[in-house]
Amino acid sequence: MNNDLTKKRFEELAARAVRSGSTCHTSFIDPNERKMAKSAALKAQASVFFIGGYDDAERTIAVFASDADEAEELSQDAEFAQSIISCVRIAWNARFASVTHPDILGASLSILGDRSVYGDIIALDSEAYLFVLKNMADTVLAELASVGRASVKTERFDYTSGGLSSVQDTITIRDTVPSLRLDACVAAAYKTSRSEAHDIIASGAVKLNFVEEARPDAKLEAGDLISIRKLGRAKLVEIAGQNKKGRYVTVFTRTKSKR
Repeated sequence: MNNDLTKKRFEELAARAVRSGSTCHTSFIDPNERKMAKSAALKAQASVFFIGGYDDAERTIAVFASDADEAEELSQDAEFAQSIISCVRIAWNARFASVTHPDILGASLSILGDRSVYGDIIALDSEAYLFVLKNMADTVLAELASVGRASVKTERFDYTSGGLSSVQDTITIRDTVPSLRLDACVAAAYKTSRSEAHDIIASGAVKLNFVEEARPDAKLEAGDLISIRKLGRAKLVEIAGQNKKGRYVTVFTRTKSKR
């Protein structure tokens, strides 16, 4: 769908939510489309929030509501999220096959060819977690039997109530950095040297707020999200001023797999 059609669709959903007094939602959208959904909500004087199955998901569903209080309440409601999004756990024997994120996406698209049906994929060594529209989950569960050369088993996974905490660890990192440049923040959050951080950025492996960022001097703000291929995500949660040496006091959270 091109941008004009997407924009029009979002505006229709936002306007319908205001007229009906009930929520209306999109399928899974990317970060650029998320900006369009915010604009559509503003134009219709609607509220909008985003759910993706877990915090800081890249692909999310925009939910339009006529009432800001309702939107705030529903955004924290696990049952509401489960009425829209399901999670499929995909498992394989890692001794005999290696499965990657692109492999899982390709296999999923061979079943349902619309990318908007699927949200994020959390791929680990011997299992993965695929977020999917609830009304399409049964099809995926019934038809996904192999990924690449690997035979797989699938089951529903309860991602609410901290379900993903069993496979992911979130650690807090407090450090000081000489500046809020991307290379300095990568070095602090991932506990590596500044030069290695520079090389990682130059390799094209780094995204800043879901957009590939190759500039080591890109400036970060509180709330920004760093993603590094194979190393997970880190969020700049807080910038607590500067110390006596002029270094920035920062707090990051970083997510990494347990398995």
